[in-house]
Amino acid sequence: MDDSNFEFSARSVAGQPEQFAGQTIFAQGETGTHMYIVRTGSVDILIGERAIETIGLNGIFGEMALVDGGARSATARAKYACELAPIDQRTFVLMVDEAPYFALSLMRVVASRLWKHLSAAMGVRPPGASLCFGADQPAMKFATRLSAWH
Repeated sequence: MDDSNFEFSARSVAGQPEQFAGQTIFAQGETGTHMYIVRTGSVDILIGERAIETIGLNGIFGEMALVDGGARSATARAKYACELAPIDQRTFVLMVDEAPYFALSLMRVVASRLWKHLSAAMGVRPPGASLCFGADQPAMKFATRLSAWH
């Protein structure tokens, strides 16, 4: 995944940078109005008090609330002093519409996180870089196990 699309977005279209140090940026269950791009520092993503991911330089978080309009699925807390570039709903829609590489990078982040968390929950390793559809391939085994679980 190429984070340069997010770096460019942070510099060119994001709102006024926001500073956080050890503070909660948003809490699980809140209504989401912005996604964020990390310009400096890092942010922990937590479910309850358990950190499930750390977002570093040029990484994004909070995007799902803009995609699905739902409540925040996790809490975001600045791990260290950090500067974040906020992106509101209007700017997000404009970027997805006008910058296909931004949209593609966003989809890659979401897909990567989905594979990571589903595979961890189910005890299955995510497939390699390409999907193969033979019954003996990891992707098919994962899909079969997922459909049985669901």
